[in-house]
Amino acid sequence: MSRSSKTQQAMPSAALNPGARNLSIQNRRVEELKPDPKNPRIHSEKQVRQIARSIQTFGFNVPVLIDGDLRVIAGHGRIQACTELGIHEVPTIRAKTGWYH
Repeated sequence: MSRSSKTQQAMPSAALNPGARNLSIQNRRVEELKPDPKNPRIHSEKQVRQIARSIQTFGFNVPVLIDGDLRVIAGHGRIQACTELGIHEVPTIRAKTGWYH
């Protein structure tokens, strides 16, 4: 059987992460969110412009991941881009307490 004729079975997200069933997306004001000072990734102005262009073209497709204290785990560049675009609310997903730090 050739590789192209084999099909892979997609594993349901709940099987990979049992807590996934309890996830909810909530819009939050950008001002509420706290950038993580330990964030290792720094976005250049060019990258932020590219992210902003993507948000304008495709919308905000990946929510910002935050912890229980509203500290940003993932999505710093998206928040910067939204600030430049004048977008005041972003979709967020809150990670389970203790998951990140």
